[in-house]
Amino acid sequence: MKKGYILTLSYDEGYEISSMRMEGFHYKLKEYPEIECHDVKLDGISKSSYYDVLKQEFDRRVPVAVYAPYHVDYIGDFLKMRGLDQSVIIISNGINEKIEHYLFDGTIDGIVSARPYFLGAVAASNFFKYFYRKKEMLRGTIDVACDIYIKENYNRYDKIF
Repeated sequence: MKKGYILTLSYDEGYEISSMRMEGFHYKLKEYPEIECHDVKLDGISKSSYYDVLKQEFDRRVPVAVYAPYHVDYIGDFLKMRGLDQSVIIISNGINEKIEHYLFDGTIDGIVSARPYFLGAVAASNFFKYFYRKKEMLRGTIDVACDIYIKENYNRYDKIF
């Protein structure tokens, strides 16, 4: 049985994608009644806003995992500062240079990138491409709507498909 305590950090910047990510996350968690989830609304998306909330929450109780739709690199920085980077699970929704580094050193356990509103655009783009080129996929030219990166396959990304 999956069990544990998850801290989620959310920030409503006016875009539906953030709220959709959080809605999907909380909806899926309903399938796991043994997982306790504590959601904290951030005042802003700055590093100091993240640190203030993380310090307050981690002083109260250290979670098994932390989830936020944005700036997981800030969470990684905080965990490294506290020496918890190898014991708290975090999964990112995006990738940048720091997140990629944290994936390889074990601070970040995985990256799931999904853009719900772009799925139709990606499909349309691929249909257009197939009308004007050969059917074979060319390495490095695949548009992907949902990517899952873990250390074991990140280096072999082109071989996943």
